[in-house]
Amino acid sequence: TRELAFKRSSNLNIPIPLTSFIGRDSELQEVAELLKNSRLVTLTGSGGVGKTRLAIQVAAEVLERFPDGVWFLDLAPITEPTLVPTALANLLRLRESGDLSDAELLVNYFRSGTALIIVDNCEHLIDACAQLIHLLLTSCENVSILATSREALHVSGETSYRVPSLEVPSLEKEFAMDHLVNIESIQLFIQRASSISPAFKLVP
Repeated sequence: TRELAFKRSSNLNIPIPLTSFIGRDSELQEVAELLKNSRLVTLTGSGGVGKTRLAIQVAAEVLERFPDGVWFLDLAPITEPTLVPTALANLLRLRESGDLSDAELLVNYFRSGTALIIVDNCEHLIDACAQLIHLLLTSCENVSILATSREALHVSGETSYRVPSLEVPSLEKEFAMDHLVNIESIQLFIQRASSISPAFKLVP
């Protein structure tokens, strides 16, 4: 398991998970590497596969690359496409200024900075997310985006990375207990069960 590797700071707006990060060492390294070469990486996959958790952990690993901050925008509560720029502006506590739109305020804010924005749960707002992300990437040369969505955003320059399910035991073979507890899905099950019942133990 891994714990988040960064300290809280005034420009670090990432939710701190209440549980440890299980497995996914190869995925963690691959996504972190993709962010070196692509300013938009979209983690895709079915609901519940762990896209958000992986994105947060990647942010911890690459934090030093983004001295002007890492920001986490959760779009799950947003239902109106026009509110996507507003949600990010509110996260940054940007105030309306003259005739500038929220999108223009965001461009002004990020234009001179080196920052990473995690845009989480894009699948129900694909077009609005694509439009805002394209604007930020083409206007702010040192901004990178790590998005999560059930499908790709189809923005120019996007790198799509499908998040696989955790490894599970094969039903066709028997496993020794010491091997079974090293399987990622079993580790996750033990962690969750232990959080509910501290006396829980996996026995043969």
